[in-house]
Parts: sequence; structure tokens; C-alpha cells
Amino acid sequence: LIPGEAGMGKSRLVAETLQRAEPHGIRRTQGNCFETARAFPYAPLLDLLHHTSGLRAFYTLLGISGWRANELFTEQKLLDLVSRQKALNFSPGTEFLYNNTGYALLAVVVRRASGQSLRDFAAAHIFRPLGMTHTQFRDDHSSVIDGEAIGYSQQVGGYAVSIPQLDVVGDGGVFSTVSDLA
Repeated sequence: LIPGEAGMGKSRLVAETLQRAEPHGIRRTQGNCFETARAFPYAPLLDLLHHTSGLRAFYTLLGISGWRANELFTEQKLLDLVSRQKALNFSPGTEFLYNNTGYALLAVVVRRASGQSLRDFAAAHIFRPLGMTHTQFRDDHSSVIDGEAIGYSQQVGGYAVSIPQLDVVGDGGVFSTVSDLA
């Protein structure tokens, strides 16, 4: 991971995943994230990686749809939300607009192409070979991670445990330790 702006580490991790997937015959960077005859919108996979897909930001779409931060958000909900877009922000490859939709969809591509979740694929092909035994994608919000620092949010009359119920990864969801990153 590259220290600094959060998107830099994510970009490097996804690029590394794509590179390590190539020897396994599952690199399809010229394909589309949706079958164009069946679903709209679509975007070439490299455009997902480069933030040039034209897809709308799924966090923005969630807010518009009435989703609340304490609600469960799954891969299927992501796919339903993105596939309901009637149009793109712009034609793929013509403009740059940073958003996390492409990275979340690339995690789906890795799962569909390899038969492994991004969590399992990255563990086998990136994290374990690098000796990062305490680093993982958290694709199940209810999983227990040893030594995890728990967040809290202020509530009326005190504080409550705040654990996001996001089961979508690719755009985030990496849990690591200082020793793994050293």
C-alpha cells in the first residue's frame, strides 16, 4: 500500500490484484462491467480502474435512494443500484470523475472471473505472499477481526458502537495492522 491519499493505496491494490490475476488467465481489462445487450449503463473495465467510466458514485446514489448509514449494503444491492442508472455522467473514456463505483464493481469482476471473493483472492495472491498475515478485505460486516479498533458515534445520552454494515469491498474495506504495513 502506498501511504498518503486514500485513493492512491486503493488504486495500487486493485492494480496489483489485476496484475497477479493475469497468470491465472482471468485478466479481462477490455471487457465491460455489464453485458451491453442486457443492461445499461456499461463501461470498459479499464475505465473503472481509471475513474473514467462515467458511472455515477454509488454513495451518492445511496443517499438519493434514502439509504441510511446503519443499513446493510451488499454486493447485490450495489449491482441493483448501479444497473438502475438510466444514463452515464459522460461517455466512458472521455472524462475523469473520481468515485468508488468502479472499484466496487472490479471486486465483483474478480469474484466472477476467478471464482473467489476479492477477500480470498487478495489473501492468496497478495497478502500472504507478502507476509501480511493480519490484512484482509472485510466483506462480511459481522465478521470478528482480532485486535480491531471499534468506532463509536455520539448518541443522545452517550455513545454507541458504530460498525458500518458494508459488505461491499474493492473501494475500501481493507483491514490491516501497523506490523503488516511496516
